[in-house]
Amino acid sequence: MCRPKMVVLGSREQLCIHEEVSLLRGRAQTNACHSLCRKRTKKGYCGHYSRVSESCKLLLKL
Repeated sequence: MCRPKMVVLGSREQLCIHEEVSLLRGRAQTNACHSLCRKRTKKGYCGHYSRVSESCKLLLKL
């Protein structure tokens, strides 16, 4: 798996796209985000996570 070098210039509060989690603040949002990500990636439900390898392959071709 490739590990592109990048930086995200924003916090979960600014960048969260999940409707319910984005309404939370502070540690509650962080905990909900981590829990949701773990559940969704283990089950293969997270479309954003599953596209990481596809994006890496495209980047390596450049």
